[in-house]
Amino acid sequence: MANMNCIKKLIVGLTIFYCIVTTTACTKEISYEEYLELGIKYLLENNYEEAIVSLELAIEMEPKRPEAYQKLAETYQSQGNISKAIEILVRGYELAEDENLKTYQMMLEDQIEQIKYEEALGIQYASTRVELEDFETLKNVNQLCVSDDTSSLVLFMQSDKFNILCEKVTKDNPLIYFSSNENGEASGTGFGIYMIGSSSVSYCLYYGSYQNGMRVGEGIWIHTDVNAMNAIYVFRGIWSGDKPNGEGIYTYTYTWKGENLSTEEKGILINGLWDGQIMYTNRGIIWPIEVNMGKAVVLGEYKDINGNIRMIFSERALNNEKHSKLSGMRIDGWGIVGFTE
Repeated sequence: MANMNCIKKLIVGLTIFYCIVTTTACTKEISYEEYLELGIKYLLENNYEEAIVSLELAIEMEPKRPEAYQKLAETYQSQGNISKAIEILVRGYELAEDENLKTYQMMLEDQIEQIKYEEALGIQYASTRVELEDFETLKNVNQLCVSDDTSSLVLFMQSDKFNILCEKVTKDNPLIYFSSNENGEASGTGFGIYMIGSSSVSYCLYYGSYQNGMRVGEGIWIHTDVNAMNAIYVFRGIWSGDKPNGEGIYTYTYTWKGENLSTEEKGILINGLWDGQIMYTNRGIIWPIEVNMGKAVVLGEYKDINGNIRMIFSERALNNEKHSKLSGMRIDGWGIVGFTE
Protein backbone atom coordinates (compact mmCIF):
# COMPACT_ATOMS: atom_id res chain seq x y z
CA MET A 1 0.00 0.00 0.00
CA ALA A 2 2.88 2.35 0.86
CA ASN A 3 4.47 1.58 -2.49
CA MET A 4 1.16 2.33 -4.25
CA ASN A 5 0.89 5.68 -2.44
CA CYS A 6 4.40 6.60 -3.56
CA ILE A 7 3.48 5.71 -7.13
CA LYS A 8 0.32 7.77 -6.78
CA LYS A 9 2.32 10.84 -5.68
CA LEU A 10 4.78 10.26 -8.49
CA ILE A 11 1.98 10.01 -11.02
CA VAL A 12 0.51 13.30 -9.82
CA GLY A 13 3.91 14.95 -10.09
CA LEU A 14 4.57 13.57 -13.53
CA THR A 15 1.13 14.60 -14.67
CA ILE A 16 1.76 18.17 -13.52
CA PHE A 17 5.12 18.12 -15.32
CA TYR A 18 3.44 16.68 -18.41
CA CYS A 19 0.90 19.44 -18.29
CA ILE A 20 3.60 22.12 -17.96
CA VAL A 21 5.70 20.94 -20.89
CA THR A 22 2.77 20.32 -23.21
CA THR A 23 0.83 23.53 -22.68
CA THR A 24 1.83 27.16 -22.70
CA ALA A 25 -0.21 27.80 -19.56
CA CYS A 26 -1.20 25.16 -17.02
CA THR A 27 -2.96 26.95 -14.28
CA LYS A 28 -6.05 24.74 -14.32
CA GLU A 29 -6.48 21.52 -12.31
CA ILE A 30 -5.37 18.24 -13.95
CA SER A 31 -8.38 16.88 -15.80
CA TYR A 32 -10.10 13.49 -15.95
CA GLU A 33 -9.10 13.16 -19.60
CA GLU A 34 -5.43 13.71 -18.78
CA TYR A 35 -5.39 11.03 -16.07
CA LEU A 36 -7.27 8.71 -18.43
CA GLU A 37 -4.82 9.37 -21.26
CA LEU A 38 -1.87 8.76 -18.99
CA GLY A 39 -3.42 5.54 -17.67
CA ILE A 40 -3.94 4.26 -21.22
CA LYS A 41 -0.34 5.16 -22.06
CA TYR A 42 0.97 3.14 -19.11
CA LEU A 43 -1.35 0.22 -19.96
CA LEU A 44 0.00 0.08 -23.52
CA GLU A 45 3.55 0.08 -22.10
CA ASN A 46 2.62 -2.76 -19.69
CA ASN A 47 3.36 -0.48 -16.73
CA TYR A 48 0.37 -1.83 -14.85
CA GLU A 49 0.97 -0.32 -11.40
CA GLU A 50 1.32 3.18 -12.89
CA ALA A 51 -1.74 2.60 -15.07
CA ILE A 52 -3.82 1.54 -12.04
CA VAL A 53 -2.89 4.70 -10.09
CA SER A 54 -3.64 7.03 -13.00
CA LEU A 55 -6.98 5.40 -13.76
CA GLU A 56 -8.01 5.39 -10.10
CA LEU A 57 -7.24 9.13 -9.99
CA ALA A 58 -9.43 9.61 -13.04
CA ILE A 59 -12.25 7.69 -11.33
CA GLU A 60 -11.89 9.80 -8.19
CA MET A 61 -12.39 12.91 -10.30
CA GLU A 62 -15.32 11.61 -12.40
CA PRO A 63 -16.85 8.53 -10.72
CA LYS A 64 -19.84 8.47 -13.08
CA ARG A 65 -17.87 8.29 -16.30
CA PRO A 66 -17.32 4.76 -17.63
CA GLU A 67 -14.07 4.98 -19.64
CA ALA A 68 -11.64 4.78 -16.73
CA TYR A 69 -13.47 1.77 -15.25
CA GLN A 70 -13.17 0.01 -18.61
CA LYS A 71 -9.43 0.66 -18.88
CA LEU A 72 -8.80 -0.15 -15.21
CA ALA A 73 -10.57 -3.51 -15.67
CA GLU A 74 -8.45 -4.16 -18.78
CA THR A 75 -5.35 -3.45 -16.71
CA TYR A 76 -6.28 -5.96 -14.02
CA GLN A 77 -7.24 -8.48 -16.70
CA SER A 78 -3.81 -8.03 -18.32
CA GLN A 79 -2.27 -8.85 -14.94
CA GLY A 80 -4.35 -12.04 -14.80
CA ASN A 81 -6.48 -10.71 -11.94
CA ILE A 82 -9.88 -11.33 -13.49
CA SER A 83 -11.70 -11.26 -10.14
CA LYS A 84 -10.42 -7.75 -9.45
CA ALA A 85 -11.37 -6.66 -12.96
CA ILE A 86 -14.92 -7.87 -12.35
CA GLU A 87 -15.00 -6.01 -9.04
CA ILE A 88 -14.04 -2.77 -10.86
CA LEU A 89 -16.71 -3.31 -13.51
CA VAL A 90 -19.40 -3.96 -10.89
CA ARG A 91 -18.44 -0.74 -9.11
CA GLY A 92 -18.37 1.13 -12.40
CA TYR A 93 -21.77 -0.11 -13.51
CA GLU A 94 -23.33 0.89 -10.20
CA LEU A 95 -22.06 4.47 -10.60
CA ALA A 96 -21.85 5.02 -14.36
CA GLU A 97 -24.76 2.73 -15.39
CA ASP A 98 -23.02 1.99 -18.68
CA GLU A 99 -24.13 -1.21 -20.42
CA ASN A 100 -20.71 -1.74 -21.98
CA LEU A 101 -19.31 -2.26 -18.48
CA LYS A 102 -22.02 -4.83 -17.75
CA THR A 103 -21.27 -6.67 -20.99
CA TYR A 104 -17.55 -6.70 -20.21
CA GLN A 105 -18.31 -8.01 -16.70
CA MET A 106 -20.40 -10.87 -18.07
CA MET A 107 -17.67 -11.78 -20.54
CA LEU A 108 -15.08 -12.00 -17.74
CA GLU A 109 -17.47 -14.03 -15.57
CA ASP A 110 -17.80 -16.49 -18.46
CA GLN A 111 -14.00 -16.72 -18.58
CA ILE A 112 -13.87 -17.60 -14.88
CA GLU A 113 -16.54 -20.27 -15.36
CA GLN A 114 -14.56 -21.70 -18.27
CA ILE A 115 -11.41 -21.83 -16.15
CA LYS A 116 -13.29 -23.59 -13.34
CA TYR A 117 -14.83 -25.98 -15.88
CA GLU A 118 -11.44 -26.88 -17.37
CA GLU A 119 -9.95 -27.38 -13.89
CA ALA A 120 -12.85 -29.67 -12.96
CA LEU A 121 -12.58 -31.51 -16.26
CA GLY A 122 -8.87 -32.24 -15.87
CA ILE A 123 -8.13 -35.40 -17.86
CA GLN A 124 -11.82 -36.22 -18.10
CA TYR A 125 -13.69 -35.83 -21.38
CA ALA A 126 -17.29 -34.81 -21.94
CA SER A 127 -18.59 -34.33 -25.47
CA THR A 128 -21.32 -31.96 -24.29
CA ARG A 129 -20.84 -29.18 -21.75
CA VAL A 130 -22.38 -30.07 -18.40
CA GLU A 131 -22.64 -28.24 -15.09
CA LEU A 132 -19.67 -28.44 -12.73
CA GLU A 133 -21.72 -30.36 -10.16
CA ASP A 134 -22.55 -32.99 -12.79
CA PHE A 135 -18.97 -34.26 -12.99
CA GLU A 136 -19.32 -36.18 -9.73
CA THR A 137 -22.41 -37.90 -11.17
CA LEU A 138 -20.56 -38.75 -14.38
CA LYS A 139 -17.64 -40.24 -12.45
CA ASN A 140 -19.99 -42.34 -10.31
CA VAL A 141 -21.88 -43.63 -13.36
CA ASN A 142 -18.63 -44.50 -15.07
CA GLN A 143 -17.60 -46.55 -12.03
CA LEU A 144 -20.89 -48.46 -12.19
CA CYS A 145 -20.18 -49.17 -15.86
CA VAL A 146 -16.65 -50.37 -15.11
CA SER A 147 -18.06 -52.65 -12.39
CA ASP A 148 -20.71 -53.93 -14.82
CA ASP A 149 -23.32 -53.12 -12.17
CA THR A 150 -26.37 -53.25 -14.44
CA SER A 151 -28.89 -53.17 -11.59
CA SER A 152 -27.46 -49.93 -10.20
CA LEU A 153 -27.27 -48.43 -13.69
CA VAL A 154 -30.96 -49.18 -14.21
CA LEU A 155 -31.80 -47.46 -10.92
CA PHE A 156 -29.70 -44.46 -11.96
CA MET A 157 -31.57 -44.27 -15.29
CA GLN A 158 -34.80 -43.95 -13.32
CA SER A 159 -33.47 -41.06 -11.21
CA ASP A 160 -33.68 -37.26 -11.42
CA LYS A 161 -29.90 -37.06 -11.92
CA PHE A 162 -30.22 -39.07 -15.12
CA ASN A 163 -33.03 -36.80 -16.31
CA ILE A 164 -30.82 -33.74 -15.68
CA LEU A 165 -28.07 -35.21 -17.88
CA CYS A 166 -30.62 -36.11 -20.55
CA GLU A 167 -31.50 -32.42 -20.85
CA LYS A 168 -28.03 -31.92 -22.40
CA VAL A 169 -28.68 -34.57 -25.07
CA THR A 170 -30.21 -34.20 -28.52
CA LYS A 171 -30.79 -36.75 -31.27
CA ASP A 172 -27.61 -35.66 -33.06
CA ASN A 173 -25.53 -34.85 -29.98
CA PRO A 174 -25.23 -37.59 -27.34
CA LEU A 175 -23.40 -36.99 -24.08
CA ILE A 176 -20.21 -39.08 -24.21
CA TYR A 177 -17.94 -39.29 -21.16
CA PHE A 178 -14.46 -40.67 -20.47
CA SER A 179 -13.00 -40.64 -16.97
CA SER A 180 -9.46 -40.43 -18.37
CA ASN A 181 -8.73 -39.03 -21.80
CA GLU A 182 -5.63 -36.83 -22.00
CA ASN A 183 -5.65 -36.30 -25.78
CA GLY A 184 -9.12 -34.73 -25.76
CA GLU A 185 -10.48 -37.10 -28.43
CA ALA A 186 -13.68 -39.12 -28.17
CA SER A 187 -11.85 -42.44 -28.30
CA GLY A 188 -11.27 -45.13 -25.71
CA THR A 189 -13.59 -46.76 -23.20
CA GLY A 190 -16.42 -44.68 -21.80
CA PHE A 191 -20.18 -44.30 -21.66
CA GLY A 192 -22.75 -42.25 -23.50
CA ILE A 193 -26.36 -41.15 -23.12
CA TYR A 194 -28.40 -41.23 -26.34
CA MET A 195 -31.83 -39.97 -27.35
CA ILE A 196 -33.97 -42.46 -29.29
CA GLY A 197 -37.43 -42.38 -30.82
CA SER A 198 -39.24 -39.81 -32.92
CA SER A 199 -42.91 -39.65 -31.92
CA SER A 200 -42.02 -40.68 -28.36
CA VAL A 201 -38.55 -39.71 -27.11
CA SER A 202 -36.63 -41.75 -24.55
CA TYR A 203 -32.97 -42.30 -23.62
CA CYS A 204 -30.49 -45.17 -23.60
CA LEU A 205 -27.10 -45.64 -21.97
CA TYR A 206 -24.13 -47.20 -23.77
CA TYR A 207 -20.90 -48.37 -22.18
CA GLY A 208 -18.00 -49.69 -24.17
CA SER A 209 -15.45 -48.81 -26.83
CA TYR A 210 -15.42 -45.61 -28.87
CA GLN A 211 -13.40 -44.41 -31.82
CA ASN A 212 -13.76 -40.75 -32.78
CA GLY A 213 -17.15 -40.59 -31.09
CA MET A 214 -18.43 -43.75 -32.82
CA ARG A 215 -19.38 -46.90 -30.93
CA VAL A 216 -17.07 -49.75 -32.01
CA GLY A 217 -15.99 -53.09 -30.54
CA GLU A 218 -17.72 -54.53 -27.49
CA GLY A 219 -20.46 -52.52 -25.83
CA ILE A 220 -23.49 -52.65 -23.54
CA TRP A 221 -26.75 -50.86 -24.39
CA ILE A 222 -29.42 -50.30 -21.70
CA HIS A 223 -32.95 -48.93 -21.97
CA THR A 224 -35.66 -48.77 -19.30
CA ASP A 225 -39.38 -48.09 -19.47
CA VAL A 226 -41.12 -47.98 -16.09
CA ASN A 227 -44.43 -47.27 -17.82
CA ALA A 228 -44.37 -50.54 -19.76
CA MET A 229 -44.34 -53.33 -17.21
CA ASN A 230 -41.09 -52.03 -15.69
CA ALA A 231 -39.34 -53.12 -18.86
CA ILE A 232 -35.55 -53.29 -18.93
CA TYR A 233 -33.68 -53.94 -22.19
CA VAL A 234 -29.99 -54.89 -22.09
CA PHE A 235 -27.93 -55.66 -25.19
CA ARG A 236 -24.35 -56.95 -25.00
CA GLY A 237 -22.46 -57.39 -28.22
CA ILE A 238 -20.30 -56.09 -31.04
CA TRP A 239 -20.66 -52.60 -32.50
CA SER A 240 -19.32 -50.94 -35.63
CA GLY A 241 -20.37 -47.85 -37.51
CA ASP A 242 -22.05 -46.62 -34.30
CA LYS A 243 -24.59 -49.47 -34.43
CA PRO A 244 -24.86 -53.08 -33.25
CA ASN A 245 -23.14 -55.09 -35.99
CA GLY A 246 -22.10 -58.65 -35.23
CA GLU A 247 -22.82 -61.17 -32.51
CA GLY A 248 -24.91 -60.14 -29.54
CA ILE A 249 -27.29 -61.14 -26.76
CA TYR A 250 -30.40 -59.09 -26.05
CA THR A 251 -32.28 -59.55 -22.76
CA TYR A 252 -35.72 -58.15 -22.03
CA THR A 253 -37.01 -58.33 -18.45
CA TYR A 254 -40.46 -57.20 -17.36
CA THR A 255 -43.18 -57.65 -14.77
CA TRP A 256 -46.42 -59.40 -15.71
CA LYS A 257 -49.20 -59.97 -13.17
CA GLY A 258 -46.72 -59.63 -10.33
CA GLU A 259 -44.26 -62.08 -11.84
CA ASN A 260 -40.78 -61.12 -13.02
CA LEU A 261 -40.21 -62.55 -16.49
CA SER A 262 -37.52 -62.34 -19.14
CA THR A 263 -36.77 -63.23 -22.74
CA GLU A 264 -33.46 -63.51 -24.55
CA GLU A 265 -32.49 -63.18 -28.21
CA LYS A 266 -29.10 -64.28 -29.49
CA GLY A 267 -27.68 -64.05 -33.00
CA ILE A 268 -26.10 -61.77 -35.59
CA LEU A 269 -27.12 -58.14 -36.07
CA ILE A 270 -26.82 -55.83 -39.03
CA ASN A 271 -27.26 -52.16 -38.11
CA GLY A 272 -29.20 -53.13 -35.01
CA LEU A 273 -31.53 -55.64 -36.74
CA TRP A 274 -31.40 -59.40 -36.36
CA ASP A 275 -30.46 -61.15 -39.58
CA GLY A 276 -30.31 -64.93 -40.03
CA GLN A 277 -31.23 -67.52 -37.43
CA ILE A 278 -31.56 -66.28 -33.87
CA MET A 279 -32.11 -68.23 -30.68
CA TYR A 280 -35.14 -66.95 -28.82
CA THR A 281 -35.51 -67.97 -25.14
CA ASN A 282 -38.68 -67.52 -23.08
CA ARG A 283 -39.16 -69.10 -19.64
CA GLY A 284 -36.09 -71.24 -20.27
CA ILE A 285 -37.44 -72.70 -23.52
CA ILE A 286 -35.32 -72.09 -26.65
CA TRP A 287 -36.71 -71.70 -30.18
CA PRO A 288 -34.81 -71.04 -33.41
CA ILE A 289 -36.33 -68.21 -35.47
CA GLU A 290 -35.35 -67.12 -38.98
CA VAL A 291 -35.21 -63.33 -39.32
CA ASN A 292 -34.50 -61.27 -42.43
CA MET A 293 -33.20 -57.77 -41.56
CA GLY A 294 -35.48 -57.38 -38.57
CA LYS A 295 -38.48 -59.16 -40.11
CA ALA A 296 -39.38 -62.63 -38.81
CA VAL A 297 -40.01 -65.36 -41.37
CA VAL A 298 -43.60 -66.61 -40.97
CA LEU A 299 -44.05 -70.37 -41.23
CA GLY A 300 -47.83 -70.33 -40.89
CA GLU A 301 -50.70 -68.70 -39.04
CA TYR A 302 -53.84 -69.50 -37.05
CA LYS A 303 -56.60 -67.83 -35.03
CA ASP A 304 -56.39 -67.91 -31.26
CA ILE A 305 -59.42 -68.30 -28.97
CA ASN A 306 -60.03 -64.55 -29.13
CA GLY A 307 -60.10 -64.55 -32.91
CA ASN A 308 -56.70 -62.87 -33.28
CA ILE A 309 -54.41 -63.93 -36.11
CA ARG A 310 -51.14 -65.33 -34.77
CA MET A 311 -48.09 -66.07 -36.89
CA ILE A 312 -45.95 -69.17 -36.38
CA PHE A 313 -42.22 -68.35 -36.22
CA SER A 314 -40.80 -71.69 -35.08
CA GLU A 315 -42.09 -75.23 -35.46
CA ARG A 316 -40.20 -76.76 -32.57
CA ALA A 317 -38.39 -75.91 -29.35
CA LEU A 318 -34.83 -77.13 -29.04
CA ASN A 319 -34.98 -78.15 -25.40
CA ASN A 320 -38.65 -78.91 -24.62
CA GLU A 321 -40.80 -81.35 -26.62
CA LYS A 322 -44.02 -80.13 -24.96
CA HIS A 323 -43.63 -76.69 -26.53
CA SER A 324 -43.34 -77.34 -30.24
CA LYS A 325 -44.53 -74.15 -31.94
CA LEU A 326 -43.67 -70.52 -31.19
CA SER A 327 -46.18 -67.95 -32.37
CA GLY A 328 -46.77 -64.25 -32.02
CA MET A 329 -48.35 -61.17 -33.57
CA ARG A 330 -45.16 -59.19 -34.27
CA ILE A 331 -43.42 -59.68 -37.61
CA ASP A 332 -41.36 -56.48 -37.92
CA GLY A 333 -39.08 -54.82 -35.43
CA TRP A 334 -36.88 -57.75 -34.46
CA GLY A 335 -33.79 -55.96 -33.27
CA ILE A 336 -32.36 -53.65 -30.64
CA VAL A 337 -34.40 -50.80 -29.18
CA GLY A 338 -33.34 -47.55 -30.77
CA PHE A 339 -32.47 -49.18 -34.11
CA THR A 340 -35.74 -50.76 -35.24
CA GLU A 341 -37.62 -47.67 -36.42
